[in-house]
Amino acid sequence: MSLFVANTLEHEGQVKKSLIAAHKCKPLLATAWVNPPSVLITNNEGDTLAPVTEPVGSTGRTQQPTALAWHPNEALLVIGWSNGTMSLWAMPLASSLALGEDDTSAATSSAVQLIAARAAAQSDVEGAVHEHGAGAVLAAEWSTRGLYLVSASQQRHVVMWALEQTDTETGVNFKLKSLWSVQASESVVRIIHVPGHAAYPSMTVNAHNGASAAATAEGDDDDMSFLLADGSASVAAINEEQQLFPCVTQQEAIVSVLYDPESRILITLSTSYMIEVYRISEDIKGTSTLRRKLFTTPTTAAATGEQIAMSMVWASPGVVAFGGGDDRLRVLTSQASRWMCCRSRSRTSTCRAWRPTPRKAS
Repeated sequence: MSLFVANTLEHEGQVKKSLIAAHKCKPLLATAWVNPPSVLITNNEGDTLAPVTEPVGSTGRTQQPTALAWHPNEALLVIGWSNGTMSLWAMPLASSLALGEDDTSAATSSAVQLIAARAAAQSDVEGAVHEHGAGAVLAAEWSTRGLYLVSASQQRHVVMWALEQTDTETGVNFKLKSLWSVQASESVVRIIHVPGHAAYPSMTVNAHNGASAAATAEGDDDDMSFLLADGSASVAAINEEQQLFPCVTQQEAIVSVLYDPESRILITLSTSYMIEVYRISEDIKGTSTLRRKLFTTPTTAAATGEQIAMSMVWASPGVVAFGGGDDRLRVLTSQASRWMCCRSRSRTSTCRAWRPTPRKAS
C-alpha cells in the first residue's frame, strides 16, 4: 500500500483535478496540467521525477493531455492527447541502470527513482491519430494483466491495442499495436476491464499488492472484454469477437459506474440518484439484482454556486460509499444487501440501516 503525500509542487501551470492517476503497485503518480499543458510524474513522497510535454514532433496547435493510464505491473504510462495522439512514457528498472548493489536494493528510494525517471523513454503510438479519427482521447484502460489496452476518442472510435515488448541491452522497449476498432453510438468516457474466471488479482490485491499481481500475470492469457460507459442510459461492452453490444440499459442517464471483478458485480448511479446492482455473466450481459433510490438533495458549492455531483467509490471489497457534498456518508454493502445511511457531525454521529427488498425478475 502506498501513501501519497500532498505537497505544493513547483511546476508551471494548473493541475487538472479530474485527471490524476496513481499506479496500482508502484509509488508513482501522474497528474495532467494546463497553461502550459504537460504531465507531471511524482513519487509517493511528492518528489518530482519527470515532466512529460506534448507529443514528440508535435507542431502547430498546442495539444492538451486528456487521458492517463498506468500499466498494471510496469512503470509504463499511456498519455492521451487532444488531437488523438497517444504517448508512451516508460521508466526503466533499477537493475538496468548499472548502479551498485546497495543502490539497486533500495529501488524505491527517491534517488534511484529520479535516476530511472531521467532515463525514461517517451514515444508516440504509431497510427493513434488515424485510429482515433483525429479526436481527443477521452479514456484509456489496460486489461488486468496488461497485455491489451482499449482507448476511446471524441469521434466515438473505440480501439483495441496489443502491447509488444522487446528486450534490449538497456532494458525493455514497449510498443502498442492496433488490433481492431469499432464505432460507438456516443463518445465513451469510462472503460472497465472484465476479466474471466481464470486467476486474476482481486480488487484488494490489485490495489495494494503489486508483487502478487505481477506474479499472477506470468504465463497466463488475458481477456479482451471491456465495459464502456458514455453518460447515456446504457453501459456497452466489447469482446474478442470485435462485437460492441449493450450490457445494461436503464431509463435514465448513468453518471457513475463501479465494477468488482471478483464478484462480477456492476453498480450504476443515475442522474436521479437511482442505484442499480447487476450480476455480469460470462457473455458480459447484466442481470439486475437490486434497485434502490438514494434519498438526497442536491448540494451546491459555496464558492461557485455549482451543484456538487454525487460521487461513488469502493470503500472496501463489497462496500460502496456515496458522497454528495452534504454532511452525510451513505454506504451500501452489496454482499448482504444491507444499506446504511450515516450522518456525521463535529461531535455526534448517527446511523440508520435497513434492508431493501431485492428486485424481482420480470
